[in-house]
Amino acid sequence: MSETPHSAYRQTPELSIIIPVYNGGSFFRDTIGSLLGQTLERSRFEIILVDDGSTDGSAEYCDKLAASHPDFVRVFHQPNSGSPAGPRNKGARLARGEYVFFVDADDLVPAESFEHMLLHAHDKQFDIGVFKVDGSSWGLTYDGLFDQPQDNCTVFNSRIMNSLGPYKLFRRSLILDNNLTFPEGILYEDLPFVLECYLNARSISIITDKVYYTYSARTDGGSISQGVGAKRLDEQIEGIAHYFRVASRYATPQECPHIFVRGYRYLDYALPHLFDQKRTDLLEKAARDARSYYCDQVRSLMPFSQMTRIDTLIAGKTDLLRSIVKRQPLLSFNGQTDVAPPSYQLHTLNRKGLYAIEAEHVAPIPPDFGWGRPKLENPQIVHNLITHASLEADSVCFEGRLQLLRACAGIPESAQLRSSLGNSHPASFTVESARIVYADVWHIVLSWQATMPLSTLEPKDDKRQAIHFYLDVDLPSGQTVESRFGKDRLDGVFSTFAKQAVTSGAWLFAPTETSSKNLSLNAVPLALARSLANPPSLRLEKKVFSTLLYINGGLGFDNYPGTEITLQFIDESGSCIQKETLKKSARRGDRAFFGSADVTSLRKGRYELSLSVEIANATLDLEGHASNTGREEIKRFARTYSLDTAFKPAMLTIS
Repeated sequence: MSETPHSAYRQTPELSIIIPVYNGGSFFRDTIGSLLGQTLERSRFEIILVDDGSTDGSAEYCDKLAASHPDFVRVFHQPNSGSPAGPRNKGARLARGEYVFFVDADDLVPAESFEHMLLHAHDKQFDIGVFKVDGSSWGLTYDGLFDQPQDNCTVFNSRIMNSLGPYKLFRRSLILDNNLTFPEGILYEDLPFVLECYLNARSISIITDKVYYTYSARTDGGSISQGVGAKRLDEQIEGIAHYFRVASRYATPQECPHIFVRGYRYLDYALPHLFDQKRTDLLEKAARDARSYYCDQVRSLMPFSQMTRIDTLIAGKTDLLRSIVKRQPLLSFNGQTDVAPPSYQLHTLNRKGLYAIEAEHVAPIPPDFGWGRPKLENPQIVHNLITHASLEADSVCFEGRLQLLRACAGIPESAQLRSSLGNSHPASFTVESARIVYADVWHIVLSWQATMPLSTLEPKDDKRQAIHFYLDVDLPSGQTVESRFGKDRLDGVFSTFAKQAVTSGAWLFAPTETSSKNLSLNAVPLALARSLANPPSLRLEKKVFSTLLYINGGLGFDNYPGTEITLQFIDESGSCIQKETLKKSARRGDRAFFGSADVTSLRKGRYELSLSVEIANATLDLEGHASNTGREEIKRFARTYSLDTAFKPAMLTIS
């Protein structure tokens, strides 16, 4: 690889524009023209051109640009790698801006785009900015992604999965710190890269105030990004397989079906070309890859036509699949060549299987054709995503988004938040969508919320116990389906839920997470909460200019964020003379606490040592004997410190 020499930069740019270049022709010149016309000051951004072995004069044009604009254009040359992945990775490594933006060498960027991108980046401090794209020349609609702006996006609470192209503003440290790269040697290389960026980003914003990037439909029918397009079927199928592998590192298809369904969409695009080129080997590989991640949750999110094609692919019904994707007849008609061949559609008939129907001709598909089709008589909740959970002073609150498969139309009639103690409280819900996915099986999406008073959760047995929660949904048929609050939840939900423990009546309620990731409450009697699990160990230690009192112990309940443990020194008049906040173990669910206090400045006298724990709505005095470490005397400046732990509470005497 070689770099065209250029003069030193006067300052570090804020933005690096990375362009992979391969035989861009006149389209590349139009792209460069849109970049040179940006309103953003040139001192604030750099253009990195990575020539991927161009043979049409684009390499020489890159060198001329660097010579004409040595202050902000950098050029690198390398042998052809076959895809934009390698050039983009190289550009990301060589970039110096805080943010990077990938541009294809046949697209256009409106004049004010980069200036406004940086304004939004500085204002919102996001890791990824998803800016409005005009994809009309390619017929792209993004399924409502740019209908309205949104901050703090994730793959769960927004529509960002509708755009997996790399034309976004990325914080460069996000890419480098997580070692994220475009996979090389395949097509659809942007899908796994952008997915990993989404899943590692701390903050994502959707910006919709104007068009920031324009796809250009080339008049020659080509695409620099995909070269020969459908002819590179091996790389397309491998690219889809790579996307599935990346997705499976972060979640299962049952947990995040909307992530996996994107891979099946691109696999569906490739099916007609596999038959065009008679690639039975790739058809078999595609079927194996598809089968590995296929499940009811993914299937329920597909349009009916796509679902039947993927079902047929996985079932190995090659002839039927060809008839579907190429609109060829399944049946022969007495050799009548002058009659247009009929096309077939898939239908359900009598709930026994799928059939291809044309006029009076019916070709049944065997009953085992469907993969994992849910039984119609058993409605099921396929996904319950918890979007909010909090423990308040007098109640516990939950919100979520639920997906339900059921056998007939009609929305649920009611829902309840139920605890493992047997009590329940009404939940409110809104139907976001209800659509048929096949036959008379409906896919229903609900957003719900529920609040349960803590007074109803106080256990009858005076023992510590865990309280679990369920959402019960009542259907018009009289059936009730339930969902336990598991690990399907937005990032940060548990930290919000576990920020404090609270008291209600004679009970302490502390949030917890079970080994199976369920959100639960630990109910601890206050008498037990006041007791110390581990008697505190007290130790005096003389330093050069001070004397320190060290303390170690353990609470009777688990440590949680929001609790503070305090050591107080109380004189003979009952006044608190000195207070020290102790530290808690950083491990979730641990009970240990520790700390130290400098007692050098205390006057002569006898002090009672008191331990207390502050919870959101109460302060509990901790009860228990300090460990008997005997009597220790330290003489310092004619003063004697003695620690007597034979009493409750511990006493410190300074004479």
